[in-house]
Parts: sequence; C-alpha cells; structure tokens
Amino acid sequence: MLGMGLAQLLPKSQLTDVLSFANPNDENQPLIREVPGGEGRKLIAEARAKIGNIFGGRNTFMIVLLILAFLIPMFSWNYYLTNYGATVAAIMSVGGFVAAMIFLGFFIMSSILQKEWVEISCNYQELL
Repeated sequence: MLGMGLAQLLPKSQLTDVLSFANPNDENQPLIREVPGGEGRKLIAEARAKIGNIFGGRNTFMIVLLILAFLIPMFSWNYYLTNYGATVAAIMSVGGFVAAMIFLGFFIMSSILQKEWVEISCNYQELL
C-alpha cells in the first residue's frame, strides 16, 4: 500500500519495474532485473503464456488415448462374447478396464508432475 502510494507521487517517466528471476545456480539468491515501468507486466504475461502452452498438444493427445483406453474394452466385449463366450469376454473386458484405470493414474500423475517441472525449469518472473 505504501509503495503504491509513493508510486503515484512519482512521474511516470521515473517509474521502473523490478523483476526477480529464478536463479538455477542458487535458489536463495534470485536474479534481479530492472525494466522501464509497465513492461514488467508484459514480460510476466508472456512467461505465463509460455508455461501454459509448452505441453498443450501433448495433453490433447493423452486425452484422446485415455478415451480410447476406456472405449476399446466396451467394444471388445461384443467381439469376445460372440466368439469365445461370456467368461472370456468378462475377463478380457475387466482386464481392459484395469489397464485403462492404470493409464488414467499415470496420466494424472504425469500432468501434476509436468506442471511442477515446468514451473521449476522455466525462469519464472515475479514483479516486485
């Protein structure tokens, strides 16, 4: 609050944005960069957009695979029921659903870990 009040008193030409970057060598000493006033928010918006779009295509592909993993056992039920009987159809369908659930678990874990990895590996910027 005090900083914002003082910033309103200064002329716009003298204002600067102070950014802190993650330091890959020492996490206790962030890298500091000073940019002209108003440009800091643009840099932060660009960095957040970059973080959000890195794995956009990969997630779509994984969701399609996940849907297929749940649909294939449903369609295989009819095939195994007509050719091999109810017992084999039940075993194969349950096996398919179990595999789909394992795939779902790996998908959820990878999406959570990928978000953490992206935030750690990118030079995330903060406006001070």
